[in-house]
Amino acid sequence: MTLAESLEMVQQIKNFPILKGARGQEPVNIDQVADNLQRLALLVTDFPGIKEKEQFKKNRRWL
Repeated sequence: MTLAESLEMVQQIKNFPILKGARGQEPVNIDQVADNLQRLALLVTDFPGIKEKEQFKKNRRWL
């Protein structure tokens, strides 16, 4: 997956406008979200034994 493809995927998220900032919240770094998606895709490609990703809550934010 290229960075451009991951950016396109992020922009297709149903609630993408929220990522751009809503209800007084700062927008998230969309490029960083796309980069993280690309890295996750590479990880599961390199390690096919990975079947799912757990989410951990840290400082009241989901990682």
